[in-house]
Amino acid sequence: MEIIKSLNQKNFKGCHLTIGNFDGIHRGHRLLIEQLVSEAHVENKASLLLTFDPNPRYFFGDTESSTLTDNPLKYQLLEEFGLNYVIEMTFDQRFSKMSADQFLQEIILNQINPSSVVIGENHTFGYKKEGTVSTMKKFCLLHQINFSQREMFVIDDNVVSSSSIRSEIKKSNFTNVNRWLGRPYGFWIESTSENRYYPVCSQQLLPNSGVYLIEILKDNLTLPAVLKIVENKEKKIMMELQRINDKLDHNFDKKIFVQFLKQVSDINEVSLSQIK
Repeated sequence: MEIIKSLNQKNFKGCHLTIGNFDGIHRGHRLLIEQLVSEAHVENKASLLLTFDPNPRYFFGDTESSTLTDNPLKYQLLEEFGLNYVIEMTFDQRFSKMSADQFLQEIILNQINPSSVVIGENHTFGYKKEGTVSTMKKFCLLHQINFSQREMFVIDDNVVSSSSIRSEIKKSNFTNVNRWLGRPYGFWIESTSENRYYPVCSQQLLPNSGVYLIEILKDNLTLPAVLKIVENKEKKIMMELQRINDKLDHNFDKKIFVQFLKQVSDINEVSLSQIK
């Protein structure tokens, strides 16, 4: 998979294209991307995913909708699908003012010129989200581009979306979060002193203050531990590893990846059998 920062780097004519933030790469995203790659492979065409940095929600100051994946993790997850290209477009002030028609004409048609487009049924684009699935469908019909849309993915009557997953994280409901993502929710943290950690990505959504049963990924191992999240007097989030699996050296890397399993009432609720 090649990550493209400039549309002038390649000739994408005839590719199969999808567009979106793809924050979290949840199970609904996975079905859409798998469809894209499969159909492109059948026609011996390139598969291309167009996404944005920063996430438009964060750009517009919606801190309650902080991202579910930072870029390194996002691209690591996308690599697994066998995509040919990921285009990362800078979402800045100029781009935020681009109308839906401008986006379709200048970016999609003039610079990419795909033979096929697939998007989710709730997809919007352009200034003030004026572009909809209907807008894209009409555009594709006009320019003889194959078009398809994926319905929202539903589990037990719950629509799986990045927004719904954010809501469940704020409720500390990691049973739903991890089921809807298709993997445990996690992020990188780093240490500035013994057993004290801070999130590496300031834009990533953090669970509420509390005590959590987690897993630490290290050297292809998954090691259970307990993490306490608190907000200090300066309103800065701090994390403390309360108990560490015996297999973990107390002097392990300053930067570690943690995955959340569930919230517990306190450290004493976690049995040794869960930790070791």
